Amino acid sequence: LHEGSGISWAVVLPGLWGSGEIAEQLATGTDVLLIDGALADETSGSALRAGLSALGVVVEHDVEAALIRWAEESSTRMEGGTPIVLVEAPELLDRTSVAWLESLLVTRSVRMVAMVPSEEDLPGFLRGLRNSGRLDMLLQSPVTPRELDNALRQHLAAAVSPTVLHRMTALCGGHAVLGNYVLTCAQKAGVLASDGGSWFWAPDESLFEAELGRDSLRFLGGFSVAERELLILTAVAGRLPEPWACEHFGAATVRSLRAQRILTVDNDSPQGFFDLMVNAEALQTMILSDMRQTEIVRLWYGVGRTIPPHAGGASSFAALTRWRARAEGVVDAASALRAARWGAAHTGYRLVIDVVDAVDAPFAELQVLAARAHYALGDMRSALSVLHGLDRSSDTLDQGTLHSAVLLVERIGIFHPESASPVNASLRGLRAQPLTPVLERARRWKEEMGAGEAVTILRDVQNSPDDQEAAVARLWLGARLGLRQHPDFGRLVTSSLLDDLSHEGGHPDIEDSALALLMLITVSHGWRTDVLRVDARIWNGRVVHRPAVPAAADVVAAVIAMQQDRMTAAFHRASAAVRTFEMTDPFGLLALASSVAAATASYVDEDLSRRAHEEYRRRFGAQAVGVGLKHTRLLAEGYGGRRKRSSDLRSGFSVGQPGCCGAGPR
Repeated sequence: LHEGSGISWAVVLPGLWGSGEIAEQLATGTDVLLIDGALADETSGSALRAGLSALGVVVEHDVEAALIRWAEESSTRMEGGTPIVLVEAPELLDRTSVAWLESLLVTRSVRMVAMVPSEEDLPGFLRGLRNSGRLDMLLQSPVTPRELDNALRQHLAAAVSPTVLHRMTALCGGHAVLGNYVLTCAQKAGVLASDGGSWFWAPDESLFEAELGRDSLRFLGGFSVAERELLILTAVAGRLPEPWACEHFGAATVRSLRAQRILTVDNDSPQGFFDLMVNAEALQTMILSDMRQTEIVRLWYGVGRTIPPHAGGASSFAALTRWRARAEGVVDAASALRAARWGAAHTGYRLVIDVVDAVDAPFAELQVLAARAHYALGDMRSALSVLHGLDRSSDTLDQGTLHSAVLLVERIGIFHPESASPVNASLRGLRAQPLTPVLERARRWKEEMGAGEAVTILRDVQNSPDDQEAAVARLWLGARLGLRQHPDFGRLVTSSLLDDLSHEGGHPDIEDSALALLMLITVSHGWRTDVLRVDARIWNGRVVHRPAVPAAADVVAAVIAMQQDRMTAAFHRASAAVRTFEMTDPFGLLALASSVAAATASYVDEDLSRRAHEEYRRRFGAQAVGVGLKHTRLLAEGYGGRRKRSSDLRSGFSVGQPGCCGAGPR
C-alpha cells in the first residue's frame, strides 16, 4: 500500500477483518491519520476533527486548516514523503470533509487508504476517484482448498491429514484472516495436534468451539448494526428466506453481506429465490457458542415464529422447523417429515435427529429417516437400535417405509455384517413377499459366473425405476466384484455409482459409502503407488460430509507412504485415522487403521512399536479381528501379525490373491 500506480487505495476487507493489522503496518513507514468515525457527531468535519485530535494536532474552529497543517508538517518530517489518511469508515465522512480530502489528493499532499467491506459498499466519492484513475482497488481472492493445504503445510512444517484440510476449508469459508484465527484456536484447544510427523484433527470439537467464541466481538464489530443482527439471526436459524431478510433488513444489507462472502445462498428453491446461510462454519459456531439456549428461545418467540415458513425454499422451511423444535420442544409430524426429508437429502443429519426427537410419537418413516441420519453421522449402534425397534410397530409400518429400512440395513451390512444381520432378518420377517427384488437380482451373481454375467445384472439394476434400491444394489455389487476376483471392474462400478450420485443428488450418505468402498477396493488390490496417488488426490478434493471418509483417505495415504519407505509418515497417517475411527467407525475400518499403525511403528521406533502393538491387542485381543467387512479383516490380521522388514512389506504388496483381500502381509 506504500506503493502503486494510483494515488490512493480502497482495500476490500470482509467484516473489516485485518484492518487493525494494516493500520499498524502503515504506521511503521509513514505518518497516518486514522479516521474511524467512532467519535464523530453531526457537526461538519467531526470525524476529521476526532482523528486530528487523537494525533495531538490542535484543532480550533478551522478543521480544514488543521488538516493542511498536519499534511505539511508530516511531509516535512518525512523529507518529502506523503502522509496517509486511513479511513476505516468512509461512509461517515460528510460532504465537507470529502471536499477537503479531495483537494489534498489533487495536489498529492496526502494519499488515502480506505477500508471497505466489499465493492458493493464503495461510497460515491470513492467511486468517483476510482473512475478518474486516482484510486486503485486491493481485493483478496477467496482462499482455495489447494492454497489452504499449501499454507497449512508451510505453517505447520509437516503434512496434514485430509480431515484437517476438510475441516479448515469448511470453517474458514475462504477467508484468510478467519483461517488464521481458526488455526490458532484449534491448536490452543488441542483439536489440531501433532504426532511429530503429521497433523491430525480430533473428532471431539467441544473445547475448540468454546475457544472460537472467546473473540466473537472482534469478528462481529466490523459490521453495521443491521448486518450484525441479520448475521446472528441467520446463524441461529441455519437458513433464512432471502425475500423476508430483504424486507426486514433492507436489500442493501443482504447484498453487502453476500458481496463480503459472509452470507451465501442455498439455491435449491424451484421458485427462483434463495435461502441465506452463513458461509464460514467458524463464524456461525462462534456466534452460537456465545449464546445461551434462553437467548435462542427468546429470538424464536421475538422474531423466528413471525417468519412465514413458506416464504423461502425447502431449506429455510427445514431450518425454521428445527429452530421451532429447539425453542418449543415440539413439532407437528407433517412439518417434521418435510424437514427430515430435506435434511437427509442435503447432509442436514443433525437437523433430522432434532426434528424427529421433537415429535411426540414419530411414525415409522420418521424413525427410518432418524436412523439414516444416525448412521450418516457415524453412529451405527443408534441407527441399528432405531431400526430394530420398527418391528414392534409393524402394524403401522407400510411397505415403502419397510423397504427403505431394509435398504439402510443392507448398506450398513456391507461394512458391518455381524451387527446388521440380526436386524435385517428381523425386518425381512415382517413381510412374506420379497422386499428388495432389484437387490436380490444383484445378489444372484456368484464369482464362478464371471464378469459377463455381472455386466448383464448391472444393466438390469441400472434400468430399475427405484433409484435408492438400484444405488444400494450397485454398491453391493461393487463390493462383491471389487474385493474379490474383479477389482478393476468393481472399482469401475463403484466409481460410476459415485459419479451418478454426485450428479443427481439426494443421497449424500450413500455417496459417502461409495467413496469409502472405492478407497477399500483401491487399498486392497493392486498396490500401485501411481493409482493410489491419483485416487487420493481426487478424494481429498471432493466435498465430504463426515470425518470417517477423510480418515479412510488417511489409511490410503499411509499405504502410499509405506510404498515409498516413509514409514514414519505412514504411522502418523494411520494413527490419525485410528483417533477418528475410535469416535466414529461407520465403515468398520478401526481394525485396519490400528493394525497399519502397529505394522508401520515397527520401522519407526522400538518403544513406539511396543505401544502401538499393545494398543492393537487391547482393542482386538490376540485372536483374529471379528468385526467389520471380511476382506478388511483379512488385511487387518495381516498387518497386525509378525513384524517384517520394509522390503518384505513392499514385495508382499505387488500381486493380488484371487478370492482374498489382495496382497496383504501373511
